[in-house]
Amino acid sequence: DYYAKFTEEFPKSKYVMVGLYNSIVNYDKANFLEKSIGFADKALTEYKDFEISDEDVKKSEKEGSKLPQPIDIREKILFLMAGFQERLAEFEVAANYYEQYVGEFKDGPKKADALFNAGVLREGLGEYDAAIKNLAAYCKEFPKKKDVTAIQWRIGLIHEKKDDYKAMQEHFAS
Repeated sequence: DYYAKFTEEFPKSKYVMVGLYNSIVNYDKANFLEKSIGFADKALTEYKDFEISDEDVKKSEKEGSKLPQPIDIREKILFLMAGFQERLAEFEVAANYYEQYVGEFKDGPKKADALFNAGVLREGLGEYDAAIKNLAAYCKEFPKKKDVTAIQWRIGLIHEKKDDYKAMQEHFAS
């Protein structure tokens, strides 16, 4: 993979995050999930604080292709990593990544999906308080979504799973 070799050869290049992202996507498309996860992990850990200068961004714009900000690439990679873990049935790890996404990207374009996915995964893991927290945040932050009513109902049922009938009654009464 040319992108992978590039990132190894030029680890401080202004294009390193783009190379890592392209490696992740290409390996995923080729069904090499373990390689995608490896490069995603590298991007999220070794390049967590990676930045490029405004001058480099302006220069790349003049050259005809604006260089994306590393934080924008990191946002995409973090959400992809959660999905990769989910595909491996590593539900605890996936939920952690979705919650990390919500924490790091308060206005991220995938925040609704991350909250919902984390809530469903936590419910499946029997971590009912965390499930309620994620699903309630989804309903609060995205009240116009079509599935909010169904999710509110689901929250009540999670209270029932917890054998917390008082909380369930209060939830359904509100």
